[in-house]
Amino acid sequence: MKLFKDALGYDSSKWWELIPLTARLVPLSSEVIAAMMSLRATGAKIGIVQKKTWNGSWKIKPKEILDNILGKLTDLGQNPNLITRFDAEYLEEYGEDLIIFFFASGALFCRFGREEAEETKYGSFTLISFDEGLFETLSKDIAAQVDPEPPAGTIYMMCSTPKGIEFLPVGTGGHKLERGNYTENELVLYDRIKEDLVAKNPKGRLHILAGVPGSGKTFALRGLLAETRGVGFVLTPAAEIAVLANPTSLSALTSLREDLGKMPIVLLIEDADRCLVNRADGDLSAISSILNLGDGIMGAVLDIRIVATTNAKLDNLDKAITRPGRLSTEITFEALAVEKANEVFQRLTGTPGTFTAPTILAEIYTKAYDAGWKPPVLQEKRPMGFATNPIDDVIRDLARTR
Repeated sequence: MKLFKDALGYDSSKWWELIPLTARLVPLSSEVIAAMMSLRATGAKIGIVQKKTWNGSWKIKPKEILDNILGKLTDLGQNPNLITRFDAEYLEEYGEDLIIFFFASGALFCRFGREEAEETKYGSFTLISFDEGLFETLSKDIAAQVDPEPPAGTIYMMCSTPKGIEFLPVGTGGHKLERGNYTENELVLYDRIKEDLVAKNPKGRLHILAGVPGSGKTFALRGLLAETRGVGFVLTPAAEIAVLANPTSLSALTSLREDLGKMPIVLLIEDADRCLVNRADGDLSAISSILNLGDGIMGAVLDIRIVATTNAKLDNLDKAITRPGRLSTEITFEALAVEKANEVFQRLTGTPGTFTAPTILAEIYTKAYDAGWKPPVLQEKRPMGFATNPIDDVIRDLARTR
């Protein structure tokens, strides 16, 4: 309590005035704390805070976008005030800048990369306000200046929030495909999936990656995440696929598609056997949902595409799933032939492989690791605008020092 009291400049007798503001936002986010802090400079009536984050690439330079928003705030009598800017020294590990403005009825967070030479810059805006009319006005202005396309590999998931069901970004999960790990036929089909996911009139809306465990399905899925632009990826557990067909989830999917500029939505379903196998053996409601989302009116209206992985053989899948026009592409990843397996091992370790029988990719990598190969170290970078960001630490620091 002392942290909030110090931040707000309120005495303890007025602390309870904040309850209406925080009632629907527990646990408190850093943005809400910042909004509370801005109350110190206002006499505004306390109410439920409006909050939204935009992730994407700037259509124009960040400085120009900031100038536009700050100009609008000034015209509206909001007196925007730059509280602080955390530069490279503070956010070195994140590779980006964070700028915070407070204004009469809210706050604005701006995060963006520092590489001014980049032609396309990704970043985020987080806007909060107690004034609903102001919030709507600024939201339209911000949305008009931020390209809705998220960073490559961005993954959304269905989340329960105070506002109900929402699809929120949870991070990035893509990795460029190591094409040397696959056969020519597998690569042809993989490229066909990439093309169909962004096609205006796809051959079909369902793509299946099949094969025994360890054959390379997940690596291929990560490759699609990293290499396919212009779509929104939604990671969906197989057990939850039927939930997507209910009205609340469909409304949230519609909102996500609007936020993404009406680009196609790609559902990623790992270990989707229960959604794909013959109805006598599988989950009837899950299979029905796949059919509706993949090729029904619902899927067409929302422009949904589906990529599912399975250990089941194609012959065991429901006939309605595999019919032409619904199933666009099916890749069955096999154990690599002896020559190919030894080629992959030598590429990884620099020494000739000794495999004498077809071998799955996972086993090749395990033996390569035992032989001294180490996976490349990828520099971890927290995704901009996602829940995992430095704003929490920043606001706590601000609160302690004010």
